[in-house]
Amino acid sequence: MPFCGVGVHGTSHAFGLWGSSLDDLWAATRAGVLHHWDGDTWSEVATGGISVTPVRGSGPNDVWAIAPGVAVVHWDGVSWSTTPTLDAVDIWAASPNDATACARRSGRG
Repeated sequence: MPFCGVGVHGTSHAFGLWGSSLDDLWAATRAGVLHHWDGDTWSEVATGGISVTPVRGSGPNDVWAIAPGVAVVHWDGVSWSTTPTLDAVDIWAASPNDATACARRSGRG
């Protein structure tokens, strides 16, 4: 794979890699910045100023990411939408209409 061992925009701290194909990969850096691989180059993706970490999806028009303690964000192939949430730490997506976020137990209540 041509991107193995290549830093994302000069950093080697990418994690949360997910992709629907070799020319549609998404990666979040430890700084919470989201990047997209189009088969040739990495580009930084604007998420409305929200830092994201885990990235998951079910296809090129169904990408999900978590902004821990802030929101779940969703890419529909055109734009990002945001759903506020305080406790989500990871997400799994089976389809655009079937995604499940998991939360860390806070110990309250």
